[in-house]
Amino acid sequence: MTYASGLSFPLALEAVVARGLATRPAERYATAGEFVRRLAHVAAQIADDFLSHETVKTGAGPVLQPPTTRPQR
Repeated sequence: MTYASGLSFPLALEAVVARGLATRPAERYATAGEFVRRLAHVAAQIADDFLSHETVKTGAGPVLQPPTTRPQR
């Protein structure tokens, strides 16, 4: 879904967050741990989808790169 701000979020992530923020306790996750596990699962799926994208495989386009210098302490 795309929001007025221009940001978009995968529907699976939106569903997990919506359930975590549900008004009725019975509709929320039973524990914070369950919520975190579900978020981690969806995040892993999103990362897999991103990494399997053709742009990442071929290098044909902007791809996030690790920093080339170490941060100063």
